[in-house]
Amino acid sequence: MTEVLTPEAVTSGVDGLALVGASERPPESKLGRTGFFTTAIGARQEKYLSEHGDQLRAYLLARLRDVQRATDAFEDVTSWLSRQKKSTLEEAPSIQAAYFAAARRFFRAQIEAGHAAGAIDDVPWEAVPPGSPEGYGAVLDVVRHGLGEEELELLELRYARRLKVDELSYVLERPVDELMIRLESAMGFARLLISEVRHAKPPTLAHVLHDAFQVVPHSLREAFKDRRRVPPKLAPETRIGERFEIVECVGGGAFAWVYRARDVRVPGHQVALKVLHRPARTEPAREGAIRELSVIASAFHPSLVQLKEHGWHQDRLWFVMPWYRGETLGERLAREPLAVAEAAPLFASLSRALSALHAAGVVHRDVKPDNVFLAQLESEGNSDEVLPIVLDLGVAAPEGDLALAGTPVYFAPEMARRIVDENADVGVSSKADVFALALTFVHAVTGGPDLSNLSLESFVAMRAKSAPTLPKIAGLGALEPVLRRALAVDAADRPTASELALTFAQLGAGTKPRTRMPRPGGRFAWALALLACGAAGYFAWGWRADHQASLLRHARDTSLRRELERQQLRAEALEASLRSALDRNVEGETAGTEVAVEPQSSITSSSLRVEPRGTSTR
Repeated sequence: MTEVLTPEAVTSGVDGLALVGASERPPESKLGRTGFFTTAIGARQEKYLSEHGDQLRAYLLARLRDVQRATDAFEDVTSWLSRQKKSTLEEAPSIQAAYFAAARRFFRAQIEAGHAAGAIDDVPWEAVPPGSPEGYGAVLDVVRHGLGEEELELLELRYARRLKVDELSYVLERPVDELMIRLESAMGFARLLISEVRHAKPPTLAHVLHDAFQVVPHSLREAFKDRRRVPPKLAPETRIGERFEIVECVGGGAFAWVYRARDVRVPGHQVALKVLHRPARTEPAREGAIRELSVIASAFHPSLVQLKEHGWHQDRLWFVMPWYRGETLGERLAREPLAVAEAAPLFASLSRALSALHAAGVVHRDVKPDNVFLAQLESEGNSDEVLPIVLDLGVAAPEGDLALAGTPVYFAPEMARRIVDENADVGVSSKADVFALALTFVHAVTGGPDLSNLSLESFVAMRAKSAPTLPKIAGLGALEPVLRRALAVDAADRPTASELALTFAQLGAGTKPRTRMPRPGGRFAWALALLACGAAGYFAWGWRADHQASLLRHARDTSLRRELERQQLRAEALEASLRSALDRNVEGETAGTEVAVEPQSSITSSSLRVEPRGTSTR
């Protein structure tokens, strides 16, 4: 069982079950909200940080001696630990030891990458405690300046951070016997230094060592709060990546701003450009973002939302996506359900898109009507052709990733079991996407269930034990038994996304995918904005909207092969970028330092819609 912990506020939770990092545009019910989930152990981690986070921040500040770098490291540590297995915490003597061990790996990675620590006097040390004897400040200074780095760290962890011997052994990766010898030696040297301060009558050595490593309590806390504040919107005409010029901000929320921008290299070409709020100032944070991009770069399908370009602006990740016209499937269903024959071709395309994602080893984890965009294509005078696109890859993850994320209504039973039972030994695979897509289809043709009387906790507990019953739907034919399998409680009984696509295609053969889109004058312009997680989300590579219509009509001709070759070149370029970033840490890795960096899971946002001028943005 894995518990997910993020710096975001918990938006709901009873008996250890919580939803964090909810979407920017939340539906009325929490059951329909995208988020990351935590259980009792995750709640205990949250409680630990709220009570002892200052000690962890102070340790990082005392070691790095730079407020901004210590703040970056603290955020990286909490993000990385939020995605670890339960066993990662259980193998440590205590939660405190697990956090300090992770913090030590992160700050050592910065030092070994060539980012030297600042000066000892750059640390905002706490003032001398009131009532201290004369000369006590000089005693504290001589301890800070006279000890070596290893001795400083050892004595700080033991006396200022209050780690027990077994915790020290785990954090410093030293045997207890050796550690005790080092500790005695460091204490002896500290006594010698103190004895040289004339006229000073300090209290016990333990008191001196405790006071010597105290920092101003609010110094890092305030810096962390400043980092979490939403940055101002970029002004029109701002250039991003020397290619994209901001036209206007079209939406945003707690995690990112989304803009309509023009491509200065292609006259008349507009794009959706998203800039994350959270900066990534450290090399591990940027490496994590690049690693995630490389995971999904190999997945391509016209019905997968695509990334055109990406880069960094003021240490914040930005990425560009196509700008389409249309609406989400959720909005379409708010007017009326789809006919089975109308929905089948759309879901055949969606199934193939998920199959491509799964073939790349990635699980979407949040398939639902609001994450399916019905892009209205205009080609050869036909404005009714619709391309369904899978949106919001922000909580997508490599298959086998243990973080729990998604929307409760569309949870597969195995996901719900992992949430309600921390000891449940069940995996979450691509079959969870198959379950969610099948349920999305059922809701698309029936209008969906009434969940207004269910709480988040009771619903997840119910889904953990049973799957929804397939209602009687006219016109399913051969699709009915496949849907029943897709909604099975046991993931092993479900078909693959590819098998589901074949059945949808057979049902929809000869049916043109139309969804009665709004006519000109009532259309909505949409920016297809990805969800992004950690120091950034999971992304796919670019595809122009006008070319996607051609791909659907000419999927077998040579133009597709040429475009796929270009996609492969882009993927190889990204992989080269990742290798280059990782090579800078080779020396540190060969020295035996283990640095594990994961993205911040909480960086998420929902797809954002842009209303016609004169109306508000939802």
